[in-house]
Amino acid sequence: MPQPTSRTSTGPLRRSIAKLIRYRYWLLGFALVLGIAAAVTGQRLTLDRSIENMFAPDDPILIPYRRLQRTFGRHEVILAMYADEQLASPAGIERLRTLGDELRAVPGVVAAVSLLDLPGGADFDDDGRGQRFRDMFSGYTHNEQLDAAGVICLIERAGVGDTPRRETLRQMRTIIHEHPRGALVGEPVLVEEAFDLLERDGRRLNTWCTLLVMLTILACFRSIRWLVLPLAVVQLTLAMTNATLVLSGLELSMVSSMLGAIVTVVGVASVVHVMVHFQDLRRAGRGRRRALIDTMDELAAPVTVAILTDAAGFAALMVSDVGPVHDFGLMMAIGSLLVLPACILLVPGVTWLTAPPRIDTGRDDSLFLGKWLGRILAWSERHVLALAVGLTAIAALAIAGSRRLEVETDFTKNFRSNSSIVQAYSFVEERFGGAGVWDLLVPAPRALDAKPLVNVLTLQQELLEDAPNLSKAISLADSLAAWFGGPKSLARMPAFTLRIGLGAMRANDRMTQ
Repeated sequence: MPQPTSRTSTGPLRRSIAKLIRYRYWLLGFALVLGIAAAVTGQRLTLDRSIENMFAPDDPILIPYRRLQRTFGRHEVILAMYADEQLASPAGIERLRTLGDELRAVPGVVAAVSLLDLPGGADFDDDGRGQRFRDMFSGYTHNEQLDAAGVICLIERAGVGDTPRRETLRQMRTIIHEHPRGALVGEPVLVEEAFDLLERDGRRLNTWCTLLVMLTILACFRSIRWLVLPLAVVQLTLAMTNATLVLSGLELSMVSSMLGAIVTVVGVASVVHVMVHFQDLRRAGRGRRRALIDTMDELAAPVTVAILTDAAGFAALMVSDVGPVHDFGLMMAIGSLLVLPACILLVPGVTWLTAPPRIDTGRDDSLFLGKWLGRILAWSERHVLALAVGLTAIAALAIAGSRRLEVETDFTKNFRSNSSIVQAYSFVEERFGGAGVWDLLVPAPRALDAKPLVNVLTLQQELLEDAPNLSKAISLADSLAAWFGGPKSLARMPAFTLRIGLGAMRANDRMTQ
């Protein structure tokens, strides 16, 4: 095994390194104070749970979305659904009534509409107006088979009112889970549940990443003392990164939940070079101080360039128009850069304290990891042609397969099939014919008139015919048509009659929230 060469230069960098080693305990004290302050500050780091954050601020798709919020967005819609094989019985109606009352009592719930709130909806002998309203709200307040019921709940938007949205959803979830196959679905539920899972998975990923990296270091270095330096560098870097994000006014996004795991990899990769080179110099017979100075002198440039390269690679993601990807690139660039000051503060002192005073100069890594790596290298050198042909074939298959990739637009595919959110949406797909909702904004005249209402009904029918996956389309025109006896009757109604019918429906506050 070739021995490391000796460095005898006394340039500015080497003199600075000598000073760092001389004041190593002061640096450790400063790192401790800085880490505590950063950890306290970083506790205020939050996760941005808004849908708008997934797009660039000037994305054209946000224009109609914000217009929809301004026009109809006083509240958010949630569907509370459950299975009831005897929904049409008096006992089933009473269970639905009790559920509606319990949901309305939840802080943050503005209104709750069920089958009982439809004109004649709970009178299953009414084949006129009641039947028309049941047909209209089929898939929302009940299903066609009448073996599952739903309650349409309007809740306050996030940040509005005294009750946090998470608490409102928690209480609603507790209530609906008391019913068979009880489920909550809707955009607010999907967003909250998704980000809760992301936060949980982010912590789990960071924990497992740290454990696996530490086990790898332990297996390679065969000493617990060498775990201290990478752990210290990673924890200080994470604390400083979180504090920097808080002070910069940034928030975590959907993608940046893996921030901790990637910072762990970057930090460990940086200090492992230092640890390996330091041990090699010690085995070559150099003293602890001389080996540490030579290690930092020889690796200062390579480690710095490697960290800057990582930061530049992550910063390249900032060209993306997708909000979470842009933020992830910025946060990872910050986290990668902060590995460098963490190493400067901790490497001199921690390496000095954890390095064994004596080291076996006759032992090297050729008996362990290096031995197997050497065998792999020798084998690959003997089979260069075969490896080249195999890699070319694999690359060709990968390129061909990449052309068949498709974009997954089902948001629930981001979660495991046994997760509560997937099971809830599966129940809705199974019993209610689908859970996806599209909102279409249609210009309407200020004066209420039958002709534009009929045009809306015609548009809905065209959409149902042209869109094979569209199962239902409803609007205000459907409500008025159900009230007056159908589309043909609606077309004959004068304006004042329409206003009377609309006023009668508005008398039910729950249907007009």
